Formats: sequence, C-alpha cells, structure tokens
Amino acid sequence: MINFLYCLDYDDDRVDTREELPAHGQQNSLSSTATEIIPTFKVATVANGNSLYSPLSLVINAKMYIIADKYDIRPLKEHAVTKYNEVLPETWNSTRFSESIRLVQENTMENDYMLRKVILRKVSECIKVLLDRGEFVDLLEDHGELSTAVLKELVFKLATDVPEEVDPWGGMGSTKKDKKKRSRLVIIGQLR
Repeated sequence: MINFLYCLDYDDDRVDTREELPAHGQQNSLSSTATEIIPTFKVATVANGNSLYSPLSLVINAKMYIIADKYDIRPLKEHAVTKYNEVLPETWNSTRFSESIRLVQENTMENDYMLRKVILRKVSECIKVLLDRGEFVDLLEDHGELSTAVLKELVFKLATDVPEEVDPWGGMGSTKKDKKKRSRLVIIGQLR
C-alpha cells in the first residue's frame, strides 16, 4: 500500500523476475567456488501449462483491494481491480483463484461489487471447469451468497443470449410475455 501511495503502483508478483537458478545439485553460477546447493524456483503454470503469470498475483491483488477498502483509498481499489483483471485470463484455473475469491467474500462488504463483478463474470464463463475443482465447490458450499450470485449471473446471461429473430418454439409471438416464456424455456433446457 505504501508503495502505491508514493509510486501509484505496486508489485503483485505476477511475473517471476528472478534469473533461473541452477538445478538441485549444481553450483551457483555467480560463484564457481560456492559449495551450497540452491533450490530451483519456477513460476507456477496453470491452465495451458505455459502461463507467464503467477496465480499468486490473484491473491496479492485481492489483498490489496481489501486493504484499499479498509483505508478507503479508491484509486488503489481501482488499480487492484485492473491488475486482478489483467492476470485473471491466464490464472483462473488454479487454487489461488478460489483463494482470492474466498478472501474477497470474507473481507469485503456484500454491496461492494467492484471486484466481485470481475470474479462473477469469470466464474460464469468457466463454471463447467471450476465445478470440477474441489476447492471451488467447497467455496460455493461455504458461501451461499456467492452461489446465488453465480446462478443469477448464469440465468441472466442465458436469458440475454436468446436471439430475437429465431423462433425455435414454433409459433410463439414476439410479445413481451412470449419472449419471457421463451427465455424461461431456454434456461430450463440449458440447466438440464
């Protein structure tokens, strides 16, 4: 937070900037006479296996958001949301995503939607994959309000995805009542 106040940015550890260290059993290249063994550190890879971003950055950005909320620093909140959103496409399929969601759910007010909207959008996009992750299912079970919000997001997204010009229901008109009925039928079909 202090770094942001002076520099208007902070390091979220999104990219591993350390030089590649020698593998276990090799000597450090900085000193050929060094006898200590240095462990190898690697950036955590997720989803497709070749991400440049570390999933830990999701947790760091969520914590910065929580700190900004606590001390009422709106520019920091906005910056944390921006940085979270930047790394999310490559890091969502990790345990750190669930961890960051849990942090946000437990440490922010329910009516604080700035970061929650970003999270809900991604969860609704990737719900089929996320439901196969045990920690994510546990998160949904622990936070009923999150489950409800995800369900609402999915239902309203499906309702808006019904094309107007296509009439697959054979004869339903284009009145407001018929459109509502058609969207309900589509949603029921999608949930099965």
